Amino acid sequence: MVFSDGGGEFVNTELETFCGGLGIETRSSNPYSPQENALVERGNQTVMRQVRSMLHATQMPISLWGEAFLHAIYTLNITPTQAFRDRKTPHEALHGRRPDLTVLRTWGCLVHAHIPDDSRQRKEKLSSRTQLWFLLGYSMKT
Repeated sequence: MVFSDGGGEFVNTELETFCGGLGIETRSSNPYSPQENALVERGNQTVMRQVRSMLHATQMPISLWGEAFLHAIYTLNITPTQAFRDRKTPHEALHGRRPDLTVLRTWGCLVHAHIPDDSRQRKEKLSSRTQLWFLLGYSMKT
């Protein structure tokens, strides 16, 4: 079942057709009644608390809250949870395999990004081959 707050992104023919084709029922809560959707509201509170902590710890501008939000969701999806009897991660439940934790980094940390040969300004042997950046998220293509 897909339960939503009745927002336009959830109440539309395309989503209802998609869910109906998979045998998934759709329901909506009444307008202005978040208590009817308490599970999602509590989840949002957990994620936003993590986002607030990440922004504060790194002193990044609040305008980057969206990037912090995606990182928080990614982290929660690869963290074991009591929602599953065997304490699987949501990633494991969906994909059938454990997530690769070797790529996990602290949001907002300094990273070295490779500069391709043809983009380097100075082509001397000892000139830098990387640029310093802040990690704001992961590639969704990998």
